Amino acid sequence: MKKFEIFLGLIVAIILSIICMNIFNKEKIGTTDEYIEEAKQLINKIKEPIVVDLSSEEQPQIEEAKQIVATIDGQEIQNKYYYNQLDEYGKIIYSGLYRNKEQLKTGTYDIDFDTQFSELLNQTTGQEILNTSFQSALDAFFYDNIDVYYIDVSKLVLQTESTTIGDTTVHRVTLGKGNNSNYFISTIGNADALNIATSRIEQIKASILQQCEGKSTYEQLRIVHDWLVDNITYDQTTSRENTHNIYGALIETTCVCEGYAKAFKYIVDDLNITNILVSGSATNSNGQTELHAWNYININDKWYGIDTTWDDPIIEENGRLTDDIRYKYFLKGKTDFDVNHTTSGHLSQSGKEFKYPILSQESYVE
Repeated sequence: MKKFEIFLGLIVAIILSIICMNIFNKEKIGTTDEYIEEAKQLINKIKEPIVVDLSSEEQPQIEEAKQIVATIDGQEIQNKYYYNQLDEYGKIIYSGLYRNKEQLKTGTYDIDFDTQFSELLNQTTGQEILNTSFQSALDAFFYDNIDVYYIDVSKLVLQTESTTIGDTTVHRVTLGKGNNSNYFISTIGNADALNIATSRIEQIKASILQQCEGKSTYEQLRIVHDWLVDNITYDQTTSRENTHNIYGALIETTCVCEGYAKAFKYIVDDLNITNILVSGSATNSNGQTELHAWNYININDKWYGIDTTWDDPIIEENGRLTDDIRYKYFLKGKTDFDVNHTTSGHLSQSGKEFKYPILSQESYVE
């Protein structure tokens, strides 16, 4: 403790001597009292540790994960699988997004991380590490939190304001819209439009959940699966704005595989069934391999694959969707599912590589 006090005393002495000599950042102009007050604030910042509001315990063994939870502000939240694999800086960013979900609905709210990344950014490779952590946090957050469908990730900007006093630089980081008017997708022009769209989406979800009341886990999953297969049309153009989100899946009822998979997770999350959104590639019956998305479900501590997109194939004229086709990729194990599905932990080009659970060898049998 005495060594720390001596060290702190030296820092105070150095800063005060700098004040006396008026050696400051040329961009900072003010009175001596202002300099002293800022120096006091800097000393307090030096004494403060970086605080991470999320649990920073070791990652669970992903292959044996039984319950996918994140501890956010002391509360355990289910189905936050990707959060568990982030580094400490990614968890800070994820935490900020999650804690401010309601404020994000304004489309303009800035999340203030203050000086939590200052120590990192003073390192030689700090900016590079933070950039990777930032992208990884976005990947994890939007794969875990399907309900935040209304944000255009390309409009989210991580901004740093740096202040130098003598040899010490303090970095303050915020996440917001940058120079954009807001960070909404173009379909959602403002907060009022968002409220209307979200209300419609929640009504559709509620009607599906009502059908699941009193049913077994298997029956509930089948009800959600069947609703999506019966009501969504696959977007063969792949050019629709909302083809990748739950707005396209549930309101426009036209989307690609990502929309199917996100809609499935969005509804199943409310059933408190452990599930995750999965990204990768798949090879169809014509031998064509394309980027694809699907879901993994955990039942009785075992993981199974569900691909609602491929259970809703495009039927040619006079064709019929038989149960063999309709449930070909419903709660399947590794033997059946991994034949043509290959996972990819790279959810974006600049983010980290995530890991996935290992599927049960055999398919689920009710």
